[in-house]
Amino acid sequence: MLETIENEGVSCEACSLSQDGQGVYHFMEVADLEQACETFEKSRFPIDGDTAKLDATFDERVELGMMFGITNRGAGEK
Repeated sequence: MLETIENEGVSCEACSLSQDGQGVYHFMEVADLEQACETFEKSRFPIDGDTAKLDATFDERVELGMMFGITNRGAGEK
């Protein structure tokens, strides 16, 4: 898994299931989302193929607008 996100240029990725089990929330921090998606689509890593098959089973995809994003790159440095 770490190999695939590194290949896509992803610095952080998280996925959560909604409380009612009807939705999946997927968060990615990436410098270039378009490039990351293109790299994913061309990937030969088995886990990316499995993920693509799973994604194809979803009835609807909705992009949520980000309210805010905070990155503390210097955490622990004082």
